[in-house]
Amino acid sequence: MAWLRPSVMVTVMVTVVVVVTALVGAVPVALLAVATAWLLSNRSDIEPRVRPAVLQLAAPTLPDERNAFFALTGLSAEAGRDPAAVGRALWQVNLARAAMPQRERLETKGYEELNRQDAAATGTRLPTVSGAPLYCKDAAAGCVAEWLADPVALAAQRAQMAVWGARCDSLFTPDRDTGFEERLPLTLHPAAHLAAHVSGAMLCGLWWRSGAVLAWQQGQPQQARALLQRATDMNQRLLAGGQSLISYVVTASIIRDTQSTVSALGLRDAAWAATSAQLLAAVPDAALVAATRRWMAVEAAVGRHALAEAFDCADPAASGLDQLLGRLVARLSDWQCRHRIGFQKERTLVLADDFWADAAHALDGGIPAGVKHLQMRQQQADSTGLRWRNTLGHILIDMALRAHSTYLRQAADLPLHTEAAALALAAAAQRVPAAERAAWAQRQPLSADLRERLQWDASGQGFTVRTWYQDGQNTPTEPRKAIRFVWPDSPRG
Repeated sequence: MAWLRPSVMVTVMVTVVVVVTALVGAVPVALLAVATAWLLSNRSDIEPRVRPAVLQLAAPTLPDERNAFFALTGLSAEAGRDPAAVGRALWQVNLARAAMPQRERLETKGYEELNRQDAAATGTRLPTVSGAPLYCKDAAAGCVAEWLADPVALAAQRAQMAVWGARCDSLFTPDRDTGFEERLPLTLHPAAHLAAHVSGAMLCGLWWRSGAVLAWQQGQPQQARALLQRATDMNQRLLAGGQSLISYVVTASIIRDTQSTVSALGLRDAAWAATSAQLLAAVPDAALVAATRRWMAVEAAVGRHALAEAFDCADPAASGLDQLLGRLVARLSDWQCRHRIGFQKERTLVLADDFWADAAHALDGGIPAGVKHLQMRQQQADSTGLRWRNTLGHILIDMALRAHSTYLRQAADLPLHTEAAALALAAAAQRVPAAERAAWAQRQPLSADLRERLQWDASGQGFTVRTWYQDGQNTPTEPRKAIRFVWPDSPRG
């Protein structure tokens, strides 16, 4: 074979080496050219821009003495102390904590004095009550089945939280002109200790709901409705006056718990179902949109402050290396901080503001419309890939898009849950036989969202609603976030 001759083999080998060398050499040159072009095009930032009006935070309007925010914040204070006064003292500590410079916040010793002030204001906290049946396994169903199964133990636990309960009962009474308005620190950042009231609100909701179930079991439906009405009144005030995302998420959870309790009793008692529909009054879509826009504005402010701190440049300092190398490292670090190659301050801040303003304006068509809009934006972001300019800034905002679209889907599930609970209550009130419930439901004036998401069991003993939250998950829906209503085997009537 001619190609096996040494002269031919040498020629082939030399040709291969030349071609490979040329190709391999071209790769680093091309990569260097692309990197240089990327660096040069990412050097210049833009001028600061006025923030969109929709992201402005709401100014306080409710006087402190009428604001239940403080009483809920101080609800765990030592017996004999005024929860509202304690709440105001705790809030001053929170303000001081939020105003701490970033470096002090990162040092745990900076919190020691504030923690002492917290403890002095609160005193010996009220003992907490834990365990079943008060804290049940099936919270999504309102805990009713577990509470009814062990009323003696439930009553004993409620006796242990009598001081908590008395404080809750003193709030939002007809003879008190009490409102609710969540207060925010002037400096908003991820460690600003927002929503200090939510623990108190959750306890009050639990107190009224468990009391209502016991009253119903004891044949006192009017007392049960009165307690659940208190919970409903608190929920409406929390929704109308909440500002932060955590406040909204917890409020939505308390509202769902209250609705589940109302409907669970109705599925056991047709007479109760026929007289309790007012407890499931739908939350106006405008109120949900307003509440969602408020937490979006707060999240935008928190994120903006975090970005601003991330872009703060430290004074160049010696690196501990030799003098010449140390100065070089310091200068390079300072140059990178000021120019922020691929991660530019004003471009990223504008990008974040545009994201939040776009999400807020998308709510003009209601919460579901906002969900669909964010889903569309997420699909576009996934298909676009890496951005050439301000690459890291775009990655950061795309991560925020994914995280906060989850919360918006949960917001859309609240009206869906309200409508589903009302549907179950109406079927119970009309004593619709199990075999006819699915067909009966199709004749009801349901929203398009509920109609397409409603799935009845074959037996007609219950139904499930596919949630907006579930639409965005690749894993099974958490039981706590599911929407399901089931008739008990032996209802009263």
